[in-house]
Amino acid sequence: MRLRWLLAAAACWIASPARADDCSPAAIGRIAADAPVAILSAAIEQLPEGAGRYCLVRVRVGGNVNIAIGLPMDGRWNGRLLAGGAGGYAGQARPPVRAVARGYAGVETDTGHPAGRRDLDDTPADDWRETSGAFAMRAPGVPDIALREDFAHRSAHLMAVVARQVVQAFYGSPVRHAYWSGCSTQGSHGLRAARQHPEDYDGILAGDPAIHFGQVMAFQLWPQVVMKDRLGGPMLPAKLELATARAVAACDMRDGLADGILTDPRRCRYRAAGDRAVVRERCAAGDGTCLSPVEAGAIDAIWRGPEDGGGKLLWRGIERGAPLGLLAGTAPFPYAVAQPRYWVYLDPAWDWRGVTIGSYPEFFARSVAAVNPVMAADDPDLDRFFARGGRVMLYHGFNDAGILPHGSIAWYEAVARRMRLSRRGIQSRMQLYLFPGTGHCGGGEGAQPPVERMLDALVDWVEKAAPPQGLTAERAAKDGRGGSRPVCAYPALPYYRGRGDPALASSFRCR
Repeated sequence: MRLRWLLAAAACWIASPARADDCSPAAIGRIAADAPVAILSAAIEQLPEGAGRYCLVRVRVGGNVNIAIGLPMDGRWNGRLLAGGAGGYAGQARPPVRAVARGYAGVETDTGHPAGRRDLDDTPADDWRETSGAFAMRAPGVPDIALREDFAHRSAHLMAVVARQVVQAFYGSPVRHAYWSGCSTQGSHGLRAARQHPEDYDGILAGDPAIHFGQVMAFQLWPQVVMKDRLGGPMLPAKLELATARAVAACDMRDGLADGILTDPRRCRYRAAGDRAVVRERCAAGDGTCLSPVEAGAIDAIWRGPEDGGGKLLWRGIERGAPLGLLAGTAPFPYAVAQPRYWVYLDPAWDWRGVTIGSYPEFFARSVAAVNPVMAADDPDLDRFFARGGRVMLYHGFNDAGILPHGSIAWYEAVARRMRLSRRGIQSRMQLYLFPGTGHCGGGEGAQPPVERMLDALVDWVEKAAPPQGLTAERAAKDGRGGSRPVCAYPALPYYRGRGDPALASSFRCR
């Protein structure tokens, strides 16, 4: 079956190319994949702000995987393909405008299902099909294996297969190099592609990826379980903010600079329960200026993370300095409810309130067992990808409270161990960048990942064998004064030299 598919694809590539201004389904011709392919439309579109024209081709594979390919016109194509898309559970094949504007043939996919249209919180059971993540369940008690596989890896592979043929038909030339750039779920999809389909992409730029998908989503329920069991419900947001501010104040100078950012929050051992300045025996639940001993203990448990019955850590908690309100807000984070309902228990009426601190280890283990065989990108075997010259740039914000940064650290180290590589050896193939004070895919008070410059560096690394170096990231200080920081390859982080303007990257060194 696969041989017939490849032969059909080859036949399409050999066919006469369309003119680079003929944007029509007929000009694109027949496309081959592992299921029937329909060209839904092909039309000339305009980039924003008069930046030029492009041909937008919409394709559907097998009746449910929708793919949008953008083709720069008027001689602006740089010979490369750039794939990416939305995070979360995706659900929409958007025009790849940003890729096209930079000269790439761009491609995005809905990952095989439409976006959910209902809020996940306490969704009535009879409306379950409209909720985000519900595509994973065909019916109560019955998983939808095909749609799960589409979401996990097949749609990312199809983007490469289909886009390469469309590019060949439109330009009469093949893709010279293909790249992936995505954050959150799309970051993990890129890493999965590098392992499972190493021939699809030459370089992967992955941000804040949900590498350990089962663990990531299972942990997202932990703060709510802790507050429910210990406090009877959510904590006042001001109390969460107070604890975070106290932790930052206690550990801020560990990096030699009092700037409100913890360069390495893993070194911060602040415990809310031991802070006599804010812990009061009779602190009221509505008083945001203090913490009761029980509230402080709950926050410490959220920072620490869940443990099994023997005291072994199941998953490292939220780093001090990251906003606690994302997962410890007034209601569970939506994905923390979607995963158990539609991926684990296959029950749209499943109620998270039935999980307790005591039963949480079983809930965690069941989540990992049900989800990771399909969704995890944690296999460290990238041998085939690296063997053909592939390169990976991985980045993560230390203040990401949704997909915790230690997952990226653990996977990076696992790849190095598997390949028995020294620090220099692994950095010659893959680099990890941790951004202090930065949230999920950006945001926060830290320096922001310079994604476009990182992509340029990845291209040079793949095509010119020039490893990334000299990258800087910009941040906006609280007083409105701009600043910058060097982008450091793990395990190095940007530390203040002790002299010089702390707003300038030159006043920091990677160590």
